[in-house]
Amino acid sequence: RNELGEHWSVVPWFVENAWFFDLLKFEEYLMVLIMVPIGLVAAFAIAIALMTSVVRKTREIGLLVAMGAERAGVGAVFCLQGFVIGLLGALAGWGMALLFIRYRDGLMSFIVHNIAGEEGGDGVAQFYDFYSLNVPYPWNSPDSLQTFLIFGFFAVAVSTLAGFLPAWKAARLKPAE
Repeated sequence: RNELGEHWSVVPWFVENAWFFDLLKFEEYLMVLIMVPIGLVAAFAIAIALMTSVVRKTREIGLLVAMGAERAGVGAVFCLQGFVIGLLGALAGWGMALLFIRYRDGLMSFIVHNIAGEEGGDGVAQFYDFYSLNVPYPWNSPDSLQTFLIFGFFAVAVSTLAGFLPAWKAARLKPAE
């Protein structure tokens, strides 16, 4: 402003585009709002699968208890299954997220041109230019790393909790029955 004179107004780019940052923050909140119910539905699916496993393995569970296995150990097996399912899901999710970050430009180009066409692609790029945005890998940004880790640990925790009900049912089975 000193070099240009008093008749000029200088506005930093982040102030000029504050609406865009607000939009991105809203998009992040909306994504969390969508992902949490999806995670809970997945947890119910895991719980149902483990409950089915308990019902199918009733004889084996009864045999283990009759041979002297502690009920807590029998229940821990099914809780551990939920943990392993969540861990594998989190690792797969992290891997797919890293692949999407790596090939983001190619994927977005494919999606925009196949859905919006050439003319529509120019319109999309006018309002939301995917190619100019720098998307850091999670280890390059503390905020990205935090979100990355929270979603992974959420998946592991929810699927482990989903294994508690089947584990409790398995631990309560009576060998004579």
